[in-house]
Amino acid sequence: MAKKKQLAAIIHLGSERVTMQLIEYTDLYAVTILDEASQTVRLGEETFKTGRISTETMQALIDILKGFRRLMKDYGIKDYVLEATTAVREARNRTFFLDQVLVKTGFVMDVINLPQEIFRKIASLSYHLESHKKKVEHKGGHLLVDLSSGAMGFTYVRRGEMEYQQNLHVGLIRMKEYFTRNEQSSIHFGEALREYIRANLFPVMQELENKPVESMFISGVESSYLPRILKKKPDKKGLIKVGAGDLEEMIRAAGSSFVYIVTNRFIDGIRALYIARQKDPAFMAYMQSIQMSQIRGVARRFGSNLVHVGLVADLCEAIFETVAKSEGLDGADLHLLRAAALLHGVGKFFSLRAGKLYNYELIQATDFLGFGPDAQQTIASVSYLFSLPSPDALSPEAYDREISATPAVAKLAAILRLADALDVSRKQKITGCRTVMKENQFRIIVTSREDLSLERWTFEKQSGFFEEVFGLTPILEQVER
Repeated sequence: MAKKKQLAAIIHLGSERVTMQLIEYTDLYAVTILDEASQTVRLGEETFKTGRISTETMQALIDILKGFRRLMKDYGIKDYVLEATTAVREARNRTFFLDQVLVKTGFVMDVINLPQEIFRKIASLSYHLESHKKKVEHKGGHLLVDLSSGAMGFTYVRRGEMEYQQNLHVGLIRMKEYFTRNEQSSIHFGEALREYIRANLFPVMQELENKPVESMFISGVESSYLPRILKKKPDKKGLIKVGAGDLEEMIRAAGSSFVYIVTNRFIDGIRALYIARQKDPAFMAYMQSIQMSQIRGVARRFGSNLVHVGLVADLCEAIFETVAKSEGLDGADLHLLRAAALLHGVGKFFSLRAGKLYNYELIQATDFLGFGPDAQQTIASVSYLFSLPSPDALSPEAYDREISATPAVAKLAAILRLADALDVSRKQKITGCRTVMKENQFRIIVTSREDLSLERWTFEKQSGFFEEVFGLTPILEQVER
């Protein structure tokens, strides 16, 4: 039976261009671009300089979006995704702009943060390589450098694990705005610009100094100019391979043997994730594994016992799967719970006494790829709440930070609290776990041949939170088989 074809509009409002793709698709790798419309805008320069979107620019953007709406109607397309990035995100009057867009065009615009931007670019690269069955062989690591108008992102991956990820608010337009016209015309401008870039990138280069970089991938708006500068065309896989003679200074700085210029675009990543969420669980699982890889890297950096937090995450999942359906929880909640489980001890790196507070602050201050502000707030709140005896035991410091204690967050924290108790000794005594929910009891049956006295006593002390939130009495049972 032939797969049903679906239609959608993929729209990106960037700092320099508004682009729409009208697509027909049956799955992630069977996509036809029916039409594409694009219009240059000066949004980034205006927002970065004034902090606002002017009335004139706002009207011009609305007129463009109205044109997109008419084109969608011509093709009979109703479904869409519209995402805006840095320039809209940093506009102080963005709330009013979003309202005007909704009122005058009917579009609901999602404004994504910088980690979500980088995540879409990684999705774009991953999709592009997979769709062409391209394998990038390496003995060392990969460094993805994303260049955009308002920011730069650095992502280092080795042996399938993301070991480093940082984003800087330094981009082409920002650098231009930093220097006055007189300064840009000075004979000393070139050297001053190089020093400015080196100063901003110093923490990144210092971190990467001892990390082997076999291949460097350059993506983003500014990377599109490099093929013309180098007078090279991308291959069928959308990559341009360059050597030391082409980008000598950049390669030397990264210590990379090969540099690939990625010619696929940000909108490709939006499209890939939009379709994959509906049609390709395997691709979404892969992208989520990238997120978890970064989270493990953060946990490792701040002294967490990765074996312990990994087991706690697995135990959380075992408990979650039994209660999820009846409690209105879904796969997105599980993803956040696993993230909180991996990060629930990072605050102790700074303070054993105030670990839960530092845990919350550290999670909130870290750029986690693909997580929006609400998701990050949930992860941070779960990591804080799990250390409390009950969900209503919030201290003044929690209220000051608007730490969330909603029922959904409390449920995740209660699950994490029980799971952590099952490995409180950090000895991984439990080799198996299954759960049974019956009437008002929640039985956790664990397999272990060792003495679980400490785990059992801790479990009993920490079960009150779970009982209060779920209305179920947790019972721990041990079997030796």
